[in-house]
Amino acid sequence: MTTEYLEQELEAHISQNGIEKLKGKVGELLRKISGRDVEVKIAITGQSGCGKSTFINQITKQHIAKVSHIKRQGTTEVKEYQHPDHPNIKFVDLPGIGGKGFEKKVYLQKVKYDTYDVYLLFSEARLAEDEEWLIARVKDKKPIIYVHTKMDELRRNINWESDHEVIDSQIIAICKEELNNFPSLKENGIPVFHISSHEVEKWEFRKLIEHICTSPDDEKKVPLLLSLENIAIMSENVIRKVAKCLHDRIFLKALKSGGVGAIPIPLISLVFDIKKVEKEIKYYHNALGMSDLNQIARSMDITLEELTKRVAEETNNEITSDILLGLNAGSGVVKFITHIAPLVTAALKFGLSVGIAVVLPVLGSIIGASVSFASTYKILEIALEKLEKSAIAVAKVQIHGFDHPPNEGP
Repeated sequence: MTTEYLEQELEAHISQNGIEKLKGKVGELLRKISGRDVEVKIAITGQSGCGKSTFINQITKQHIAKVSHIKRQGTTEVKEYQHPDHPNIKFVDLPGIGGKGFEKKVYLQKVKYDTYDVYLLFSEARLAEDEEWLIARVKDKKPIIYVHTKMDELRRNINWESDHEVIDSQIIAICKEELNNFPSLKENGIPVFHISSHEVEKWEFRKLIEHICTSPDDEKKVPLLLSLENIAIMSENVIRKVAKCLHDRIFLKALKSGGVGAIPIPLISLVFDIKKVEKEIKYYHNALGMSDLNQIARSMDITLEELTKRVAEETNNEITSDILLGLNAGSGVVKFITHIAPLVTAALKFGLSVGIAVVLPVLGSIIGASVSFASTYKILEIALEKLEKSAIAVAKVQIHGFDHPPNEGP
C-alpha cells in the first residue's frame, strides 16, 4: 500500500468520524497491511514418511507435527497445523492418495482440495502414478509445486570422491534430468525443487520458500512473507520483499507515535516515543529472521562473534558487530538508535520524505507534534534499511561461508 492510499483512507475516516477514533483506524490499517486477518492454507501431500511433517516443523521453527520414519504409517487423516506465532497461516498435512478412506474416487472431496492456496507435492523417489493423477486435477485450479525431498539421504548413498558442494550440484542435475521423463511435470510447467528439511541452508530450500511466497493471490503473499522469521530459509530476494512489507508500516507507526508519548531524547536531540520505536525495531529484526544468530553460527561451526564481525564487514560497518550482538540479545535497540541518529538528523535537516511532506498539511493538527512524526518516520526508515542490509549479509555469509572476500558475491 502506498502512502497516498493510506492518506486517503485516513482522510475519509476523519471526514466521517472526526479524529476521536483515528487511533482505531490506524490500528485497523496496520493489521490490514500486515495481513494478520488473511487466512493462508498450504496443502502438503505425498506418501507417508517422505518428510512432510519435518518440513512443517522447520518452516514454523517448532515441533508441531509428529514425524514418522516408517513408510505407510504416517498421515492417515487430514491434519491442520496452525503456525504458532501466526495462526492465520495453516499447513495442512494430507494423506497419500490411495490409502484407506482416501481412494482416488473420494480423495479430492475428502481433503477439500479447493480450499487450499498452494499445493506442495512431496516425494523422495520418482513421480508416482497417483501423484500424476493429482497434478492433472489440481494444476488448472491451484498452484502446485513438486518437492523432491531427503536429498541428504541420497547424497549419503553416493560414494563419489568430491567435496559436498560439487556432489550436491551434480545430484540435482541428475535428478532434474530424470524428472524430465515425466511429461505431467514438464508439459504443465510444474516447478520442481530438491530439498532436505535437515539441511535448509543447502540444496534448493531457499528457492522453494521464495516460490511458495510468490504463488498465492497478492493479498496472501504479505502474511506468508512476514511469517518466515528465519534467515536460514530466506533468499536475498525474499529478504527484500519482507523489508518492503515492513516499510509499508512506517507511515502508520510514525502517525501513531506522533505526539503522545513523544519526548526529546538526550544525547541524540530527536523527539519520539522511545518505547514504541524500540518495539517496532525489534519487530523488524525478528521479521527479517535475525532473532537467532546463535543458531546460524552453530550451523556454520563458528562463534557468534565471528559471524557478527563478518556481517559487519559485509555492510561496511553500517551496523557494527557490537550492535548486532546487542540486538541478538534483545537489549541493543537504544544503542542502535544512537548509532543511526546522525543519519536521521541529517535527513531531517535536508527536508522530509515526499510521503511525510504530503501528509503533514492534511494531518498536522492530529499528529500534534510534527517533529515527533518526522523523527519517528526517519528513525524507522533508516533502521529498517540497515537491518535489511545486515540480513542480506547474514544470508550471504551462510550460503558462501568465508570463502569469498567481504562485499563480493559468490
